[in-house]
Amino acid sequence: MDDFERELSHMMRDSRQPAPFRPEHQERLYEGIRVRRRSRMLWRAGGSALAVAGLSVGLALLLGADSRSLPATGPTPPPGPTAPATPAPSAEP
Repeated sequence: MDDFERELSHMMRDSRQPAPFRPEHQERLYEGIRVRRRSRMLWRAGGSALAVAGLSVGLALLLGADSRSLPATGPTPPPGPTAPATPAPSAEP
């Protein structure tokens, strides 16, 4: 609750002073307070959602960059068939 709302509620609840507002004005003021509270809540929720989205994207980018820099950890393929060695030329007379 900000200072304006605190002072307003104090003025409206104080029984020693005459109420300076008529009931229709009081209702209008209360509606204004409700609107302000709702808008503050929506701003906070929107900011929190943006922060979570930003952190998620940042984490995804960091993890993606890490996985590209690491060597592959899969099994190595078995060696393929080797070509037969060519016979050495024989020295026949």
